[in-house]
Amino acid sequence: MAAPWARHTLRLAQRLVAVGLAWGGKAGVSLSQCWDLAVSRNTLLRLLRRQPTPARPTPTVLGVDDFALRQHQTSGTVLIDLERHQPVALLPERTADTVAQWLREHPGVEVITRDRSQAYAEGVRQGAPAATQVADRFHLLQNLAEALTQVFTT
Repeated sequence: MAAPWARHTLRLAQRLVAVGLAWGGKAGVSLSQCWDLAVSRNTLLRLLRRQPTPARPTPTVLGVDDFALRQHQTSGTVLIDLERHQPVALLPERTADTVAQWLREHPGVEVITRDRSQAYAEGVRQGAPAATQVADRFHLLQNLAEALTQVFTT
């Protein structure tokens, strides 16, 4: 049964959402064409955007790092659930206030891995003062390399 003025039946829309979730835009279109369904990648993505965001529990181990949309222009903060290996949130800025606000809205984070950024350190202190802050693997090795370089060059 289709809603008035709908282009797809409810069952077809559910199948297209499943294809979009499993395969994404271009690959979903290729698979749909094998089933004789005419659909564009934009339609698949539009159907996916209409779906409600799944409710996820607040992670207990959180990774905080920066990302760049364009090199040296636009950067933000990505939060990763390190137990499930999934992104949790993309924050629009690289500031302490943004991180602190997200942590206040999502209590329960126990361990936070981060780089050496003072903004992230301050944001964690403000938003989750009880959380343990640790260096991520990359920066831990970078710190070790710097310390060894100083030891062996002096």
